[in-house]
Amino acid sequence: MTKKFETDSPTWDEIRRLRKPRTTDVWVVMDNDLMARIDDLDRQIDIEARADDRQHRKAKAPALRREREKLLDDASDVAVAFSLVELPRKIYRALIDAHPPTDEDKQRGANRWHEDGMAPALIAACCVSPDLTDIGRAEFVALIASGANARKIRDAAGPAVEIWDDWAASTSYQLFAAAYELQEGSSQVPLSVRSSNETRGSAPS
Repeated sequence: MTKKFETDSPTWDEIRRLRKPRTTDVWVVMDNDLMARIDDLDRQIDIEARADDRQHRKAKAPALRREREKLLDDASDVAVAFSLVELPRKIYRALIDAHPPTDEDKQRGANRWHEDGMAPALIAACCVSPDLTDIGRAEFVALIASGANARKIRDAAGPAVEIWDDWAASTSYQLFAAAYELQEGSSQVPLSVRSSNETRGSAPS
């Protein structure tokens, strides 16, 4: 095993060099119809497998499983990896400060931030590849650090805003949840959202 430190009392420089930012990859299949068919097959396989066990008939579930495996292969050909990295605490804090909740947000129980501003901004700031900003990720993070307001941040996060506004909730919330968990950890994601069937993932409320 490689020795991590020179002595039993590591220096701060040694500790700092050892630390690696948290990262995660979110795979998104770009063909929604394909994913819908796979979801349908998952339900159908379960139903037919139980029927196969109860009835004296030629089993139907195996053929459905083969079809599902073929579709999963097809899905891998049209999947894109979004690579995310954690932000420094002060950048994350600046994002929260730039997106205070509106009265409408508070009425529906969203008391931490204005989600339609915070979500695309956080996705854009965390996403290393592909770049989801209009000015380059490094410049975007610097913009946040400068204390820019929500409008300036949104104007520089065009691709992330498009994902949040125009893509299905199952995808946009998946990316938002992953970016959020990098900052605060999965244990902080509200259970009501983690179990949401609509979002299929975790997202802060």
